[in-house]
Amino acid sequence: MHKGFVFGSVAVAVGVAFVGPASAAACTAGTTCAVTTIAATVDVGTLAIAALPVSGSLTFTSVLPAAGATQDLQKGADLTLTTVTDTRLTGTAWSVTANVSEFSDGAPTPHLIPRSALKLSVPGAPLKVLGAAGMTIDRKGTATAVNGTSGDLAGLVSASATGGLNTVEYTPHIDITVPAGTPAGTYTGVLTQSVA
Repeated sequence: MHKGFVFGSVAVAVGVAFVGPASAAACTAGTTCAVTTIAATVDVGTLAIAALPVSGSLTFTSVLPAAGATQDLQKGADLTLTTVTDTRLTGTAWSVTANVSEFSDGAPTPHLIPRSALKLSVPGAPLKVLGAAGMTIDRKGTATAVNGTSGDLAGLVSASATGGLNTVEYTPHIDITVPAGTPAGTYTGVLTQSVA
C-alpha cells in the first residue's frame, strides 16, 4: 500500500550519442551516413495520493434533529481536494482506503467524539483528469459509516483496471453525529487516505 502526499511521475530519459560511419549493412555503398543511437529508459512509475492542506478551519453545516428523532446534532463539511495519480504502465486497478481518528477537544481529560459517529462520502462524480479508455470510477456516493473500532472505510474511491496512466480528483465529505451532552469546544480529528 502506498501512502503519502507525493505525486508520482513517469520519466522518459533519452540519451543521444553520435557515432562514426555506419556499417555496410546499414548504409548503401557509396553513401556517407551519420548514425544516431537513442537510448530511452522508461521508469516503472508510481501510484500516489495527495490531499490539499486545510487552510484555516473547515465550515461545518449543522442539521437539527427532526421531531421525535434522536437529539444528536448532525454536522457535515466538505474536505479538501484529493488527487490520485497513477503513472504505472501496468494498468492495474486501484482503491482508496480512508481512516479517521476519533475527535478530541484536547482537554487534559479529553472529551471525545467516537469513530462510530463518523461517516464519509464522495458526493458528485469524481473528475477524471486523465484515464485510459474503458476506465471506470466507483465511489461512496452516500454517507457511509467508518469502522467504529478501526476508523477504516475501504473503497472510498476506486478505479478499474485502466491499461494506462490516469489521474482522478475528488473532494471527500465528512458527516459527524455529535452525541447529546457533548461539551462545547473545538474538536480535532485526522483523516488519512491511502491508495493501493
